[in-house]
Parts: sequence; structure tokens; C-alpha cells
Amino acid sequence: MQSIHVGIDISKATFNAAYKLHKGGKACWTDSEFSNDAKGFKALVAWAGPDACFTMEATGLYHVNAAMYLHGKGRTVHVSNPLQIKRFSQMQFRRAKTDKADARVIAEFSEVNAERLGNWNPPAENLAKARSLLSALRLLRVHGVAKLRSIQALRLTPAGHEVATTLEAALQAERTVILGMEKELVDLVRASHAEEFDMAQTIGAIGPKTAAAVILATDGLKNFDSSRQLSAYFGMSPRQYQSGTSVHGKGHICKMGNPYIRSLLYICAVSSLRHNKPCKDFYDSLLARGKPKKVALVAVANKLLRILFAVMKNRQPWNPEVATTH
Repeated sequence: MQSIHVGIDISKATFNAAYKLHKGGKACWTDSEFSNDAKGFKALVAWAGPDACFTMEATGLYHVNAAMYLHGKGRTVHVSNPLQIKRFSQMQFRRAKTDKADARVIAEFSEVNAERLGNWNPPAENLAKARSLLSALRLLRVHGVAKLRSIQALRLTPAGHEVATTLEAALQAERTVILGMEKELVDLVRASHAEEFDMAQTIGAIGPKTAAAVILATDGLKNFDSSRQLSAYFGMSPRQYQSGTSVHGKGHICKMGNPYIRSLLYICAVSSLRHNKPCKDFYDSLLARGKPKKVALVAVANKLLRILFAVMKNRQPWNPEVATTH
């Protein structure tokens, strides 16, 4: 096991790194700042020494080049969920929020969780491109919703009608680009995870876009052993709020995972009411028990995610007749 745990707080242009040594019962910190490029990565390796492992947050795309460089040099690299590190910092009652302080928190997180952190490995080239496409599609979706709302508002007045028409043409052109990107995304995922993708497609209401997004986000369920883990990962698992006899808060889903995939699953849940009899029966049973429609749809989305786990993990197509009997 490495004796030095280097925490890296990374941003677009630079990153801070920190590690501590224990001398005479005291923790002695060493800190430095580097440029987020090949020159900075080389300096980092020389600064940290041969016995160091490196831990960083998954910060969009800013961490990728550093992780790739360190992995290429044969160094141990951990890329952790930012929420885990945030919760760790809160447990330590940390109040300072600076790049230097964050690098120290990440180093301590790595040291405490050394036995549980998995080593980072670079994704295959086609999957790396697919993840970039997925990120771009998420961004375009947000912008598309904003444009649509602007068009609707502009059409309320005669003065804004012409501008709305121009904006609508731009939105239509953007939708054409999105369709092309979605097709390329699906083709890339199918090429690397053909069996999982085909199994997911056997589920009524699960489309190729949702199947591809789930596969990409989980690397084909490689590190998931149960549907509960998958549900918690995407923030779909229900959360109760109760304490003693007087506190009975309203239950809701955790919402700690990927919001884009949650939105896709919700759309699939709506579609399942027409194309998936077991899901429709489940939805009706929830309504009969007095559940609000939106709550029932979220429960259906969670059910679809559990079905996805089963068919992809077992490499067997979905059988609605079997599902109906359970």
C-alpha cells in the first residue's frame, strides 16, 4: 500500500495537490499548485515521489487528462464521487473552502478510505467519445427547454412574434443535430455493449437513448451487485423521514444521482402506461392505494430501472408474462 496519499483539487487551468506525513505524532502537510497540462502533470509526479497514489474528484472533463497521464505512468489513480468527498468534509466539520483546503480534504479522504477505493482505468476510446456525446446532449436538452420557453413567451406579443419564428427555426436546426448525435451515441454503445443493449431493448417503453445512457453511466453494470445499488446510484430509491413519534416527514426519492437519466426514466415510465402491461398494472395499484399520480410514475420509473438491472445482468430478454405473475 502506498505511504503517501496525494489529494488533487482540479480546475480548468490549474490544480492544487496536497499530502501529509506523520512525524512525531503530528501531521505535516505539503502543498503545491501546478498547471493543468502535461508540464504540470510531470512536475506533480516528481514532487509526489514514487510511493504516492493520487485521488481526485470527477469534475466534468477537467480531471480526465491528469488521470490519463498518471495512469499512463503506472501510478495508482482514484477518481471519486464529489458527493462522497463533500460528506466526508462535513463529517470533519471543515469550514474553510479553498483549493488548498479541498486538496487536503481529498488526501485525507483517500487515506481513510484506501481499502475501499477502486483504481481508475481509462475508458475505451469509443466509450470516451460516447460519454462526451452524452454530456453534450444533456447540455443541449437544457438549452432547448430554455429556448422553447422563450419562444412561447415571445409569441404572446405581436412584437415578439417574428423573433419567435427566427428562434424556432434555430431550435429546429438544433434538433436535427441532436438526432444525429443520439444516433452516433447509440451506435457507439451498441458496438461495445451489444448484449446488454439488446437485452434492455426487450423491455417495453425502454428506448435506445435510455438504454445507452444507463450503460454508459454504469459501464454495463460492471460494479453493481443488486438493483438496490443501481437505484441508489441514480437517486431513484425512496427516502423516509421519520424520527420518534412526532416527526413523520413526507417521503421522497433521494435525487443524488444523474438528473438526466432520472428524467429519461420518468419519460419511459409515462410511455410504459401504454406499452408495458405490468408497469401499467403497478401504476393502477398505486393509484388505488391513494398515491398521487407523480409519485406513482416515479415508482414505475424505479421499477423499470430494476427490470433493466435484471435483464442486463442475467443476459436474458424481458418476459412480461413472468413479470405479471410476480
